[in-house]
Amino acid sequence: MKTKEAIIELLQLTDMEYAKAVEQMGYNYANENCANCTGAVEYLTRTSAYWSWWKRHFDVRDEVFLAQYGSYNVDAAIDKDSYKFLTGIGVKPIISTKNWLRKLWLESHHPDNINARVPDKAWAQMIDAIRKEEDAQRQVQTTKRKEVTC
Repeated sequence: MKTKEAIIELLQLTDMEYAKAVEQMGYNYANENCANCTGAVEYLTRTSAYWSWWKRHFDVRDEVFLAQYGSYNVDAAIDKDSYKFLTGIGVKPIISTKNWLRKLWLESHHPDNINARVPDKAWAQMIDAIRKEEDAQRQVQTTKRKEVTC
């Protein structure tokens, strides 16, 4: 089973809920890493290179999440020890394991949790791919202008 499908099954999400979460978290990550600069976020998120990069890293984090939590029974109540742990650290107890896992899944994709795990080299490669994408677009525009002037 593919990672996405396994997450959808584990967390009992629809395809649309999963897709919206991936997209929203992608925008959240861009906002966080572009210091909430609207122009930079728009620049980054309009490129296919960013979204390809984001989906690839999202999938990797999902694989890690599945390795840690994939065997949980989402229909079971949280066990007594987990309940004590959550209340002990000031977290409002969550009744179902499904909701608890969804919360953990969302937290695993939070920008603060991602930045510690995304290598600078991967980010630099994605930015380089964006530059190449823009160069190709400029080349096409230049070629079109030359054709029009002839």
